[in-house]
Amino acid sequence: IFANQRVNNQLDFNRNWLSYKNGFGSYEDNYWMGLENFYQITSSGNYTFRLEAVANSGKGLYDEYSKVTIYPESSKYRIVLGAFTSGTTNVMNDPASYYIHNGMNFSTPDSDNDKSSSNCASTFSSGWWFNDCHAINLNGLFGDSFQYDVYLVKSSCMLIRQK
Repeated sequence: IFANQRVNNQLDFNRNWLSYKNGFGSYEDNYWMGLENFYQITSSGNYTFRLEAVANSGKGLYDEYSKVTIYPESSKYRIVLGAFTSGTTNVMNDPASYYIHNGMNFSTPDSDNDKSSSNCASTFSSGWWFNDCHAINLNGLFGDSFQYDVYLVKSSCMLIRQK
């Protein structure tokens, strides 16, 4: 199941809390499933989680985690990931980084729930599970960078799959 997909710059992901909660875009194109849907799905079963991103340079990133749980809105749609099972960087939970996303609450420009003294969602024009601020942000400005701000994103997606 696609939870998120970016294929071009035709849809702005700089949106408010309500938009991220309810979802937006088209499943066949640029898409955000909606945090409430993400929560409902992951709370009713055992799902794996995969991130994919391709840079303008052609370099790719993919990471898989054994489990994903999104907590309800009352918990700011906190994301909790299981073990890193395969991939290129462990970007959501890199122990060498202070940008760890695992366990973070979701933030949008109008709902700052990160651990930074600034509003990361406002600074990076998107909603995401920011810490201080990010190692990856698949919802940032199209062409923004990933993996410690090194590569410019050309396309990306988040997928969940039932075990």
